[in-house]
Amino acid sequence: RRINFCQSCGGRTKHGIPDGDEKLRDICTRCGRVSYENPKMVVGCLIEHENKILLCRRKIQPSFGLWTLPAGYME
Repeated sequence: RRINFCQSCGGRTKHGIPDGDEKLRDICTRCGRVSYENPKMVVGCLIEHENKILLCRRKIQPSFGLWTLPAGYME
């Protein structure tokens, strides 16, 4: 099922493959938000070593460039 309008900003979406992905998704042409199918199951971890934790910088939307724990959706 196609999503025609962004759930965040209301902008029009286009059908395409986002950077770092392999599947066709609906991508907002205004804010770049990617709509994923049934993002229900999430896997994440907290890695600690010598009193420090591992963080990752996001390379794709949403939240491009922000810090996060290693995690991802399963479809």
